[in-house]
Amino acid sequence: MEKTVLTIILIQVCCVCSFAQQSNNFEVEKNLPIYIDTANIANIWQVGAPDKTIFSSALSKPNALVTDTLNSYPVGNQSTFMFKMDMAQLWGSELFLILYWQQKMDCEPGVDGGRIDVSYDSMNTWVNVLEDDVFKPMWLGNMTTDTLFTGEPGLSRIHSNWIGHGICWNGYDGYPVDEAYIRFTFLSDSVDTHQEGWMIDQVEINYLIVDDLEDPSPSSLAPSAFQLFPNPAVDRVIVQINAPVYPKGQVLIHHSSGVLLYQQEHAFDQPIELDLSSFSPGPYWVSIKSMKGDILGVQKMIVSPGGK
Repeated sequence: MEKTVLTIILIQVCCVCSFAQQSNNFEVEKNLPIYIDTANIANIWQVGAPDKTIFSSALSKPNALVTDTLNSYPVGNQSTFMFKMDMAQLWGSELFLILYWQQKMDCEPGVDGGRIDVSYDSMNTWVNVLEDDVFKPMWLGNMTTDTLFTGEPGLSRIHSNWIGHGICWNGYDGYPVDEAYIRFTFLSDSVDTHQEGWMIDQVEINYLIVDDLEDPSPSSLAPSAFQLFPNPAVDRVIVQINAPVYPKGQVLIHHSSGVLLYQQEHAFDQPIELDLSSFSPGPYWVSIKSMKGDILGVQKMIVSPGGK
């Protein structure tokens, strides 16, 4: 059974910026440690240079986190890795914590795949982020989900291009939690389909600062308010508004440091091409607003070398 998780947005937001707190691109420089369950001898998560047909290279070369850098995934497998997120400064604040990563996936659709769990009590109990009704994330970016062979909701897809995924928590409810652990689990059944599994790169934890928030009540939209392609981009990017409610609005681009670099009015009923030739390589945040200033969607964009 396929289920689409609704994206949650905030209304009447006047200013948005973000800054990276922790990241891991599986190269030398990183400040977000990833812990692979090495006690499980069947764990197939590996950090290294992928060398498969679909998983042929990392996004940030040479390394990525892969369910085996060379071989297809085995049957009857359960492999995990996890990391810790600092949430102490989130609760009761005007902050949003965004966990973001890029991935490729090659699994038997609706059968094998991945599950993402979160623990708010020092790993004593875990809950699937898609079933978290207590500390329910307010936004699940590109998390179109399937039911795995275990009966649980999870990610079970074939996509050979890099796709960004995100999970967002807000601080308005004031939950007294200082930290949370995130666990990614890959699962396969007893049928060998000779597929490549799951590959992850550029994991980041960001705090989104929302200033001058007039109404913190959430409203829902379709899973993705807009699409960016290509992403990563080099010298240009296309912004495609999905099922536009407004005939026109504004497109904004913030650097990951929070500096506003671009803000322009555009018609929303046609693709919007943006010139990135003056942008330095790195991460940016693209947001779209209605003419009243309502934030309709936010997505991360990577500018690759080759432009400026």
